[in-house]
Amino acid sequence: ISPTVAPTVAPTTEPPTPTRVFTELQPQGCCRDAAGGSNTLSYLFMSTIQACQAACLNRADCGGIEFKYSNNICELHPAADTAQTNPDTNCDCFRRAPATPTVPVTTATPVTTRPATTPTFVELMPQGCCRNAGGTSNTLPGGYIFTTTIAACQAACANRADCGAIEFKSRNSFCELHPAADANQTNPDTNCQCFSFGIAPVTEMPTMAPTPPPSASPTMSPTNAPTVMPSSAPTSPTESPTMAPTMAFTYAEVTPRGCCDDANGANDVTLNGTDLSACEGACNNSATCLGYEWQSWRDVCVLKQNALDLQSTNGYALCLCFAKEVLPPPTTASPTPAPATNSPTVALTTEAPTPPS
Repeated sequence: ISPTVAPTVAPTTEPPTPTRVFTELQPQGCCRDAAGGSNTLSYLFMSTIQACQAACLNRADCGGIEFKYSNNICELHPAADTAQTNPDTNCDCFRRAPATPTVPVTTATPVTTRPATTPTFVELMPQGCCRNAGGTSNTLPGGYIFTTTIAACQAACANRADCGAIEFKSRNSFCELHPAADANQTNPDTNCQCFSFGIAPVTEMPTMAPTPPPSASPTMSPTNAPTVMPSSAPTSPTESPTMAPTMAFTYAEVTPRGCCDDANGANDVTLNGTDLSACEGACNNSATCLGYEWQSWRDVCVLKQNALDLQSTNGYALCLCFAKEVLPPPTTASPTPAPATNSPTVALTTEAPTPPS
């Protein structure tokens, strides 16, 4: 019986995977067509930018998205609606690039990374978004990171050889990776921070000269210390010095739960990428902080310096508002003095001794 030879199966090649990139339109605002109008394809409520873009990728007729931060509403738009923006700091419009097929490769393509060095980032001033010499910017392909922190954004940049700057938007914890040319200047915006990337120089430690062995010191003859006679006078107890009391604070939550109502928020100090405990600690360490607001959905702490901001809230359940109160110093009992000790009285005898018989 002849052996059965299994047929040879020709290798299959996966079809090209289309890749798409979203680019934010400038100036910041809502999506509009060339005539200034718009034609929304669909709405998504209580969404995120990432989920909004994913929904757009699932529709062939979607050419861009519009995201509103005040209510987390996502709108899907046709490509014609990404011709321009209607300036609005509550809106962001992202244009979807046409699909470009990725050519399959049979061998692994090495990824260019940076050598092992110490990365440093310097924030550009005045505070704002990254811009090149022409006043525009070019986010790197795949250079968007959603719901992140400044530290994670910087780490992502340090791992890419083509990244020379990062842009971080505090209102939505949104990170963008940029080429070095985009760190030429900033477009002033208190919601944006631009950091230029650099490599810290490696400082070589100087070579220390060998330490000579210690020489033997001559042995000295012991000297007898003089004997001190004890004093018969009573010794008064030494009082310990009184330390200044440390200022202590407590915090009362302003009700109902919500964000602090801003009567005058001009002097607020905003801390990004922090937690509730660190926020309270920052207020403890600030002499001008009268309370704080904790925005839990984006890890943002706002230190309040106006008492009028801490009298009521807006009722938003994902926010907390606390007023700072000073605790009274602890009461320290005065030391009780030791009772006086009376020395016994010794009677002196004046009679002469009696001679023996």
